[in-house]
Parts: sequence; C-alpha cells; structure tokens
Amino acid sequence: MAALMIIGDGMADVPLSELGGHTPLEVAGCPNMARLCSKGRSGLFDPLGPGIVAESAEAIMTILGYGHHLTHLSRGPLEVLGAGLDLEEGDIAFRCNFSLVDEDLRIRNERVEVPENSRLDLIQSLQDYCHSSWGLDLVFKLTWRFKGVMLLKGENLSSEVITPPPGRGEEALAVRPLTESADSTRTAMIINSIIKESNRILSKSGCPPGVDGPANILIPWGIGRKISLEPFSTKHGLNATCVAGASLVRGIGEACGMTVPLIAGATGGVDTNIEAKAEAAIEACKDHDFVLVHVGGPDEASHDGEVQSKVKIIEKIDSMLGDILERTSLEGILVTLLSDHTSSTALRRHTPHPTPIVITGSRMASDDVREYTESAASKGGLGRITGAMLMKTILGLVG
Repeated sequence: MAALMIIGDGMADVPLSELGGHTPLEVAGCPNMARLCSKGRSGLFDPLGPGIVAESAEAIMTILGYGHHLTHLSRGPLEVLGAGLDLEEGDIAFRCNFSLVDEDLRIRNERVEVPENSRLDLIQSLQDYCHSSWGLDLVFKLTWRFKGVMLLKGENLSSEVITPPPGRGEEALAVRPLTESADSTRTAMIINSIIKESNRILSKSGCPPGVDGPANILIPWGIGRKISLEPFSTKHGLNATCVAGASLVRGIGEACGMTVPLIAGATGGVDTNIEAKAEAAIEACKDHDFVLVHVGGPDEASHDGEVQSKVKIIEKIDSMLGDILERTSLEGILVTLLSDHTSSTALRRHTPHPTPIVITGSRMASDDVREYTESAASKGGLGRITGAMLMKTILGLVG
C-alpha cells in the first residue's frame, strides 16, 4: 500500500473576529476534506509536542522521522538546496528576506517585494562589493516575492554565527559571532556589512525610510553548511517523492533523497498552481511508495494577516484533494491530511496550538468525525499524537 501525505502549511488557526469567532478551516468550503474524515480517523497533532511552537523546517523534518537532526538543523542549506543551487563544502548558505527598515535600521516590515530592476542592480553591486572588500563570491537567487537564498564562497568563513530571522521592531544589524574565533568574528562582520551595504544600495531608489514602499534592505538568516541525511528509502524502506513549490520543502526532499519534480507554477505561495500539484501527486502515486504533497500558501497568508486569502487557499487545497481522490483509490492508498503547525493570522506567527489530522485507508477504521476542523478533530479516534509518532503510525499501516 502506498502512502500519500498532504501538508497544508499553517492551515490550522485560532478563532478570528473577522470570521465571527471561527477559524479559516471552519468557514472554508471543504467537502473533500469532510469526505476524507468520514472514511478515516481524526485527531489532534502536535509536531514537536504539546505547548511547543514549531517552525516549518522543524515540523516537517520531525514528521518525516528526522527529528533527531533538529539540534543541527539550519534553514539556509535546505532552502539553497531546494532552490537548485550547488552547495559545496566550505560554502555558507542563507535564507534571505527583502524587508523595509526605518532610518535607525529597525525593521518595519520583514516581508516586502522589491522591483526586479532594483533587485538585479542590488545583487550585481553586492557581488562586486563582496569580491573587492572581502575576497568572496556571492550567489543569490530569488525564490518567491520577498524570499531568496544566498551563498557565500571563500576562505575563512564560519557557520558559528547567530543570524536571526527578521522581526518587526528588531534591529537589522543583529548578526553576532557564536564563538570567539577569528573566523566567526570575521564572518559576522561580513554579513552585517552586506546587510548595511544592501540598505545603502536600495535606498538610492529615493523611497523615504520608515514608510510603506518597496524593500530597502536584504537580510540573510538561517546560516548553515551543507548537510547530509540518511536517505528516506534506507531509513523507512519507501521509495518517496516530494511534490512542493516552497524551496524549504523541496530542499528537505532533496536532502532526504526523494524524487523532487519541477512543477510548473508551483511557488510555495497562495498563487501556486494547485492543479499541477494534483497532477504531479497522481502520477507519483503510480510508482512511488510515499508521496509528500506540500502547499505553503496558508502559512504565507497567515504571516501576511490576510484572512480571506487563507480561506481561499484552503479551499484550493480541498479542490486538489478532490482531484486526487477522484483519480485514485483509497483501497490502495493510505491518505494523511494535516497542518504541520498552527499559524495565527491575527498574530501573524506560529502558535503552539495542536492542529487537525486525519488518516484514511482500507486498514484504518473510521470514527464519528465528519469535518476537517480544529474543534471536530479533538473528538477523533486518533486522540492526540506527536510528530515523532506519525511515521511510525504510517509505516505500521502500509507495511
């Protein structure tokens, strides 16, 4: 029996005043998710354990059975890998945000798009700056709207550096050495200088600092080096594929040795090509034992505070699910639908609340839950499970 896992990133939420005290899952029209629940068992899911706030990388790695790697997990290398860049030994990798800062370089908005011509000018200027000032090569690739990945290549670079993700009200120049070594101190200085130089270059556009407008700074974060993971096929005995648009999830798939197809229009955002993802998932189910389908849009809508956008992308996921169920048979496939963590649209961040999960297949008896929502799942026969338990449960059902 093959296993199909569908993750709606940050699909779970808390009640919102804009929705009359309901969650986006409760108001979205999701007949296919309801159909899945009527045939399977539901429950509540804590990716890292009750009361723990999970980031997407931590949650998905734990879900796939790689939770023991979390202490050494860095987001940068995974995103770089997922973006299709070559990460060599000695390189340091970053996830990057284009952001907006005020005159004191405090972040007003950590997620801001930048016009293409300004971005291209910036990258060329930063490449020249790094080469002439530090003797380094810089490689950059935009992955979606305000997101990018960056590589620094050269001598005497260290990953022993603190590079926090940008947060509103925080200082942009927040990079600090993690150790007292010369390489760590030098690398922190280099990264801060790149951030400051990006602000100088982007501010030439004439946009006044501290007001709404295009991005005026580039902030690298999630520093790390090339990682090596045990292949998913060796670890779990399953031939796996990863259907995703988000560079982070594609990178996790690549690092785990999964097949990671390129999908036209798959962006990792609310604008993703949901029909193409459904098609890719259906094809993958024909010759793979495990198919991971990830849709990042709900989390992006949550971080942007866009309630209706979140409802719409959830309904698109339901449509994708319907497409898949229409063209596959639950007799031969175990389907797991879950949200990897809760994303509060009101707070624009992840929260520790458990998320709904449903598992459906010929070997899974049904319970009385008939809708895929946070409140309904709490009454399900699965009870409350953690990320560390999920792959063990799935392997027990498909073995």
